[in-house]
Amino acid sequence: LQQLVDTLNGPVSGFWAGQTDGAIRLSVRAAVDLRAAPTVAGCEDPAALWEEVGRRIGWTRAPRQHLLVHLPAGASSCSVGLAEVGPHRTAGGRVYVRTAAPTVLAHELGHNFGLGHSSAVQCDRQVETGACQVTPYADWYDIMGISWSEAGSLNAVHAAQLGVLPAGDVVSVGPDTPPTAFTLSPVGAATGTRAVRLAAADGSVYWLEYRAPVGLDSWLGTPVPELARAAVRGGGPPGRRG
Repeated sequence: LQQLVDTLNGPVSGFWAGQTDGAIRLSVRAAVDLRAAPTVAGCEDPAALWEEVGRRIGWTRAPRQHLLVHLPAGASSCSVGLAEVGPHRTAGGRVYVRTAAPTVLAHELGHNFGLGHSSAVQCDRQVETGACQVTPYADWYDIMGISWSEAGSLNAVHAAQLGVLPAGDVVSVGPDTPPTAFTLSPVGAATGTRAVRLAAADGSVYWLEYRAPVGLDSWLGTPVPELARAAVRGGGPPGRRG
């Protein structure tokens, strides 16, 4: 239990505070060990599980309040992590996890802040209207993609959604914008043009960002599986996410 608390107060809190310039700050207010009396509800009904735990420890839903339930690692009928997707970053919410891995904890709390998953789209060398497929979680750069050893910088789409992307760091381009050249700064940098927002005539919006071994993306300078250095991103609908 103490390892979980230390991870939340340490690297997880540090990640969100650093990536939002202090707009999101986390600290554990109470930790309760319930192993002596397991819950009646299980993962087949996450809402009932959260409700039961909340009643037992006296937690009530309120803005900026999060309930995190840590389950046994061997609870194979449960997801590694599951969280409610909040309507905005200060709504609070509920999470369960089967691990104390920092990237998993940060990912699930990201759902509480209102963020969806970061996935990958692969197309058949045609324009986007061709045959494409979405691979869930397959954004290796982003905390809201696959959870592995590296966290990476928060992507521009999610930073904008959270209201923490400075206006001076993004350039907007629309259908009537004349041909223009931009020099992108790495998304992990502290300043510069870190994103281009492209609005299509049909209302679709895409974001272009550049990844380089800077800041939390410094791992890109080490030997890892070959990954593209530029990313085009879109959004997705909310819902309960793992």
